[in-house]
Amino acid sequence: MDKALKTASDLTNQAGAKLAEQGVAVPGTSAGEATKLYQELGQLVHAEHRGASVDPARRTELLTRLDALADQAAAAPEPEPTDTAQPPPPPPPVG
Repeated sequence: MDKALKTASDLTNQAGAKLAEQGVAVPGTSAGEATKLYQELGQLVHAEHRGASVDPARRTELLTRLDALADQAAAAPEPEPTDTAQPPPPPPPVG
């Protein structure tokens, strides 16, 4: 069981990292919303795998919300590049 929980946790972390890479944390949503949804979905799938009774409507609700976040992220405009480069330091004084 510990191995299954570790695997589920690892998959949740990987999913969160992939979401962050793809910009699923979209304006107007909390940064961790997609990660929380994936975590809950993973727990639901794991419970079902172990033979527990799960609510199929909840699974559908989670998947629908994740799809909506992915669509929202895909439609979000690209962020404006910011110039974070600092000007070079002045030359040392002569003398």
